Amino acid sequence: VKGTLKTLSLAGGDLTLKVEHSDAGALLKALELPVIVTGPMQVNTHVKDVGKLRQLDVDAKTTDFTASVRGTLKTRSLVGADLTLKVEHSDVGALLKALELPVIATGAMQIATRIKDLGKRRQLDLKAKLGDLDASVKGTLTTRSLVGSDLTFEATAADAARLASVFEVSDVPATSLKISGHTIYSRKQIKFDALTAAIAGASVRGDGTLGLVDDKKLAVNFQV
Repeated sequence: VKGTLKTLSLAGGDLTLKVEHSDAGALLKALELPVIVTGPMQVNTHVKDVGKLRQLDVDAKTTDFTASVRGTLKTRSLVGADLTLKVEHSDVGALLKALELPVIATGAMQIATRIKDLGKRRQLDLKAKLGDLDASVKGTLTTRSLVGSDLTFEATAADAARLASVFEVSDVPATSLKISGHTIYSRKQIKFDALTAAIAGASVRGDGTLGLVDDKKLAVNFQV
């Protein structure tokens, strides 16, 4: 760690932190954590006080993984934040297997996310590519949960049959699948519109609400 501090907090601070380890996989194993990365590890972090904000720059790298965070923070929470996060992994299949999750994709993974504080809301812009799967989410969040969120999403799979086979579902056409929609979450219900699934020239669209209280009422209109 190198730099300067005015107090024990980061006010007026300008710090650089560097961490290295010869074998990230062995480190995770020793900590009894899933071995999601391997090879030598390097982490470089720079935090600088720029008045009312803290400027943050983080770079992490192993043999099969890279990540970066760029932007500003006002506090240790996301209040006043404007952050961009990028993550890449050379083998998403191995990553999912290490996390004991369904291997829904293989090949390279890229994720890019931007979160910006807008006052009472947080603006979210996420794009992800996992092998032959693509997904994006845009909209706003009010809390760390989905309550109060207003999100538009889209996901595509190049081979619906391959994806379905992961969940032991058969007789699905080997063609592209696209799912998209818009959701608004409240404490009482989830409202969704233009929820659309399209495959092999056919599509289904649904609009409606799902209650989240005791009666959990569901009201949906479908168009095929």
